Amino acid sequence: MERSRPAFTDMAISDRAEETTAAITLEWRGRIWHGEATGPIDRDHRQRLVGEAALDAVHRLFEPEVTLDLTGVAATDLGGMTM
Repeated sequence: MERSRPAFTDMAISDRAEETTAAITLEWRGRIWHGEATGPIDRDHRQRLVGEAALDAVHRLFEPEVTLDLTGVAATDLGGMTM
């Protein structure tokens, strides 16, 4: 399916030893970009790692035309779950 705008199509989180790795897949116009971020294994860092991986994928899509920086991460309740 041809997408009219970039879309995140996959996300994975893996824990190894003392590190967590978040991986994001971004698809647009028949191409795929992957973003990745690695950091401390504790649960408090997972949201930030997912955000950093997403920005990494977006940066690969637009580089060098855009500079990105993750300044904050927040959780919200959605349908009885914290997202």
